Amino acid sequence: MVKRIAQFGVLLASLLGAAAVQAHHGGGALRVAAILSLTGSASGLGQPAARVLELEVQRENSAGGVLEHEVRLTIRDDASDPARAAVLANELANPSRTDVVIGGNVTGTSLAIARAAQKAGVLFIALGLSARIVEPGRSFVFKTPPTDRMAIAAVLGDMRKRGLREIQVLYVNDAFGRAARNEVRLYTHPQGLGYREYGIRLIETLALAPDGGDVAARLKRVEARPGRGVLIIAAGELASQVTRAYRETGIGLPAYQTHAAACPAFLRESGVAADGVRLPVPPLALAVERAPDDPARAPMEAFARVYRERFGDEPCANAGYARDAIGLVFNAMSRIEGSGFGNLRIALELTPDYRGVTGRYQLHPSNHLGLAPSALRMAEVRGGRFVPVD
Repeated sequence: MVKRIAQFGVLLASLLGAAAVQAHHGGGALRVAAILSLTGSASGLGQPAARVLELEVQRENSAGGVLEHEVRLTIRDDASDPARAAVLANELANPSRTDVVIGGNVTGTSLAIARAAQKAGVLFIALGLSARIVEPGRSFVFKTPPTDRMAIAAVLGDMRKRGLREIQVLYVNDAFGRAARNEVRLYTHPQGLGYREYGIRLIETLALAPDGGDVAARLKRVEARPGRGVLIIAAGELASQVTRAYRETGIGLPAYQTHAAACPAFLRESGVAADGVRLPVPPLALAVERAPDDPARAPMEAFARVYRERFGDEPCANAGYARDAIGLVFNAMSRIEGSGFGNLRIALELTPDYRGVTGRYQLHPSNHLGLAPSALRMAEVRGGRFVPVD
């Protein structure tokens, strides 16, 4: 009985929230605002996302729109700055001018947008990585990328298989770095379930300045001891910068990155320094490595082919996250015919099975990500490619 009452409460809150939004906008064009990092340190993530959103909106409108509703896309640059993202979110996350916000290429900008969108009652789909973005209570906030929690579990699982028992962490002192560092601490606490499962002991966490200016000094504190691995928690240009600096030290310990580095730009900018680095990657990074009869291979290859032909580059994981974000919106739209845009959030929240290029999404009022841990697979960089190791 208590469970049924709780479920009814969730449904009632959803309906009331939907009614409030619908009062502002009952039809016409679907208005999508994208707040992306087109410049700054995360531009390597934001620019591919912008390309994909423009491509998908153009394709949908060419086919007549979603349920014959035109899709209007507005893209703004947060310059990779959470403060700037907050300003833009306060401007754009307004039910009178926007139905859906997509963006936040890194955790800091995603959290800034999430706060404004939740307060305004505007649907927001984040492209940042931290599990904190969709923590309980944010009923209007969703995300498409696998979480830092999933990535850390995958790294520790691989370390255990390799017989490693200690980990030293280098993390960029930003929102994503701190959140992922905390996940490592939770999984390695000697009295926690994570330690019982993986048996990995945390030796030290070393914070890196967001501009990477102190990388050399921090690397001097990394001790090369048998049975130890090093995890680098960084995104964008810094992921490559720290990897190159690490190789130059000649420390030689097994090196790991998180899925924040699962991008062709990381491979190009790191060069041979990335060889041997292991990291969890989403399926898009391994599309060509999947079995020919794998049903997930065809849509990923099709997406990669279109992206390659249109933009002359391989799509990074963030491009896939953006593709899945707008795809989930269009999928939810297809299920609310005649009921108004106010029910879009409810339709998204009750997505039973959406096959994206990142994985299979099964959303629920208590789960605004809906991806299984299998959405990440361990890979090793070999010869400028991500190659699966399991």
